Amino acid sequence: MEKNESPDKNPRNKNPMTSGSSPAKADTPESFASMQGIPVIYGTFIAQQQISGPIPSPDVLRQYEAMSPGAADRLLRLAEQEAEHRRKMEMEIILLQGRDQSSYRRSEFWGQIFGFAIGAITVIGAVFSAVHGAQIAASFIGTSGVVGLVSTFIWGRNHFLRQKKQEFDQEMQVMAQRTDQSKAER
Repeated sequence: MEKNESPDKNPRNKNPMTSGSSPAKADTPESFASMQGIPVIYGTFIAQQQISGPIPSPDVLRQYEAMSPGAADRLLRLAEQEAEHRRKMEMEIILLQGRDQSSYRRSEFWGQIFGFAIGAITVIGAVFSAVHGAQIAASFIGTSGVVGLVSTFIWGRNHFLRQKKQEFDQEMQVMAQRTDQSKAER
């Protein structure tokens, strides 16, 4: 070794326990493992907390309260008011649906009464015409009355099914929107 050369700059004098001018510290498991040639495995632990609903977690409430005294009470009051409003709106919707159903049943009842009356009048008219010698007119009256009733009931049934399908589709859209909103809140 030459006189001007320091022991750190001579590659033959490299000590695995030294790095540069200061010795390597073997006080952590990673540094000890790397000096021994043992592979070091690192891992990550992730913790997630998920709160669903209008009220934040207790830790967040404490932070709000620390920033602005009374904020936690205002948030809780706001959540209670929102829940009360939602329940009130749901009750109104239920009442309106009940009224709509009642109205539909009433119109259905009167439709059946008038349908029966029209059918009875056409049959009576056809019989009266046939008895008084107008068999061709009686057949037209009877046939048109029965065809009219059958087509009205079929049309009414199809209209009812279309209406129910529209209601179902609307409910599915509302549910999809609620699902999207709950995903967005997360």
